[in-house]
Amino acid sequence: MDLIKDGGVQLIMNTPVGKGPRSDDFQIRRAAVQYRVPTITTLSGCEAVANAIGAMKQREMQVCPCRTTTRP
Repeated sequence: MDLIKDGGVQLIMNTPVGKGPRSDDFQIRRAAVQYRVPTITTLSGCEAVANAIGAMKQREMQVCPCRTTTRP
């Protein structure tokens, strides 16, 4: 919790297992919201983010202009 408060955490991967408002999972998620730390709470989400981070490390990210279309 201290690391979250002190800004030492940039991303939290927390898959809840307990129930109730006093579980560690709940406290971690609550601190994440309070200190605006992105949180992933599913295994599939964790896997997707891990894969995306790995892909980003392999090549430089490029910004491409998006085209906007107008609807009739």
